[in-house]
Amino acid sequence: MRRFVFLLPFVMLIPLMSAACSAPHVVYERIERQRPVVLPRDHYAHDDFQTEWWYYTGVLSAEDQRTFGFELVFFRRRTEYDHYLGIPIPGHWIANPAHLAHFAIADPRRRELYFREYIARDYRQDFGMGGARSDAFAVWNNNWSVREMDGAQVLTAITRFYNLKLSLTSPKPPVLHGDAGYFLKDVDEQGEHGTYYISYTHLVGEGVFYVDGRPLAVKAQAWMDHEYGTHQLSARQVGWDWFSLRMNDDSELMVYLLKQTDGRHGKYSKATFVRPDGSVVHLDYDDLIVEPGRVWRSPREGGGRYVLEWVIRVPKLNAVYRIKPVFDDSEVDAAVSTNVRYWEGMIRVQAEVEGRPVSGGGYMEICGAARPVKALTALPPSRRESGT
Repeated sequence: MRRFVFLLPFVMLIPLMSAACSAPHVVYERIERQRPVVLPRDHYAHDDFQTEWWYYTGVLSAEDQRTFGFELVFFRRRTEYDHYLGIPIPGHWIANPAHLAHFAIADPRRRELYFREYIARDYRQDFGMGGARSDAFAVWNNNWSVREMDGAQVLTAITRFYNLKLSLTSPKPPVLHGDAGYFLKDVDEQGEHGTYYISYTHLVGEGVFYVDGRPLAVKAQAWMDHEYGTHQLSARQVGWDWFSLRMNDDSELMVYLLKQTDGRHGKYSKATFVRPDGSVVHLDYDDLIVEPGRVWRSPREGGGRYVLEWVIRVPKLNAVYRIKPVFDDSEVDAAVSTNVRYWEGMIRVQAEVEGRPVSGGGYMEICGAARPVKALTALPPSRRESGT
């Protein structure tokens, strides 16, 4: 009996291996410089690319004078080439596409980060628990969603302890990063790696934020990133250090530092400066002088070592940005959904731009410091949720 039980997992894998080998070959679209980003169509879902996300971060100013940070992210991924125990699994056995979502609230007063995650399939028999429309701006996962309504981006997230509903608009046009949205991250023998990358860097709005069942009216300042592509990182890349800086002079700076296996930032790292009038300055890695500072080590088993203080100099703008976290412990372990452990939290910024002092804030994301960022793998056969 013990021998049979020991062999049973391997016996069960035989049909899985057979089905995987006979699964149809799927070809996804890759990024191409000559393919234009067309709005508003490209705010919607893309069925021809493997991975896509809509990523909101921001600051809530509550009527009781408290301040909170928030993160609400929707991921969409085709799973034909995902693996379990190193064995390729037919996408339709798991979820195709899979819809994953993260929601986090940062409470600076308590110095606490609350995190929850979801996985939902897009099967018809799953009653639409997760989805993204290709003909309208609407993405959802269970009772979390973002939808365009009357020209506003309406965000909803409901959990046990925190509920959030915001209506956001942008006084600035969307920003196309890189080369008109074509955001190259590396080139190797497999070709070009990267995404199409669109942002709203200056979202403003208001809404209601429930804390322990108590409603609070809030004003919101937010940032939205939308990326879609197929092979976004190469084998020599393990993650990124990303910054969204929103300054009090109504300028913004996005910095995307691509992290390599040797610990250095790659030459395809980029930045985008958005002037108060919405015009942009595109910056290459050679335009940046990046000085990493203080490192924080996670106290959790398997946690990462994260650089949390930075100085970023931009000689082309005659600017220096000094970045510090609002509080250190903002590590997220999304083991149930994207299988990524990362740091995502609120930051304070002190800068000098053309000799003028300018303060600001924003968000910072450090991926690849705890473990490399890989494709979403080993997704479960039904909806799962995690968090408190």
